[in-house]
Amino acid sequence: MVTEYARNITNPAWLLSPVKRVHGWADDCATPPTAANQVTTDTKFTLDNLAYGAAPTKGAITKVETIKDWNGGTRLYQTTATTVYDAQGRVKSVTDIAGETTTTDYTPAAGDPSPKPSPPTRCCGPTPSSSTPPGARRRKPRTPTCGSPRPRMTRWAAPPACGYPGAARLRSRTPRPADTRTAFPRRCHR
Repeated sequence: MVTEYARNITNPAWLLSPVKRVHGWADDCATPPTAANQVTTDTKFTLDNLAYGAAPTKGAITKVETIKDWNGGTRLYQTTATTVYDAQGRVKSVTDIAGETTTTDYTPAAGDPSPKPSPPTRCCGPTPSSSTPPGARRRKPRTPTCGSPRPRMTRWAAPPACGYPGAARLRSRTPRPADTRTAFPRRCHR
């Protein structure tokens, strides 16, 4: 299988990768085919509505031709697809081998085709103007009853169906240390 490229190394194009032709044959690579039964594939690509093999300006494939027949050492090609692009370089229409055309319309028809990003929406996590998740209830601070050295902190209980990233962390408890007799007497954590 051999791939040929249609390069344009002049400024401002600098196109190195547009494929001009892909062809292969069932014989030694150094010996080109001499009969139709040796050809396995042969496809030519015309770029930017220019003549086949001309240096492309954008690298857009406008016509695809596949080998149809072999006539006395000359390859005969059949057009299998043609493509038309709009001013922004988007595919406007494609015509297949049967002559059927598929057309695409864009909104907006001109200008920037990419949608503008919208501000992120929050399920129920903290908003920039608030440090409390919407719908959260404040838990009552617990006071240690037996002189526990662990400080008590106010936590926010997340609403039950919340999916913001910190919800699971807020509802989980810190695991108790291995030596509970010295740090946390058992009677304080019933």
